[in-house]
Amino acid sequence: MRGAILILAGLALATAGPAIAQTARKMAEHGDWATYSYQAQNGKVCYVLTVPKPNSMEPKNLDHGDMFFFVSQRPGQSISYEPQFIAGYNLREGSKVAVTIGDKKFSMR
Repeated sequence: MRGAILILAGLALATAGPAIAQTARKMAEHGDWATYSYQAQNGKVCYVLTVPKPNSMEPKNLDHGDMFFFVSQRPGQSISYEPQFIAGYNLREGSKVAVTIGDKKFSMR
């Protein structure tokens, strides 16, 4: 599953900006998170990536497919850190994604 997620993350990051086509390199694992990097035209792009725990996804009866959450850092942009959520299915119009990291909850709009 992590291999599929790495591919999806690479595709998402590659389409998010004018990056040189590079394969992301896994740098380390930290609990449920892994850190990756790749070289882009403007410099090194780093990101952390995690996948939801199966028992934490709702509704329980839905096949959620491949889902992941990552936070990237790209050189030369005014926003230093960019959180992103990618789902393996279309969300219902008007629905919001809630992310829990440790004891903190975030609403993605």
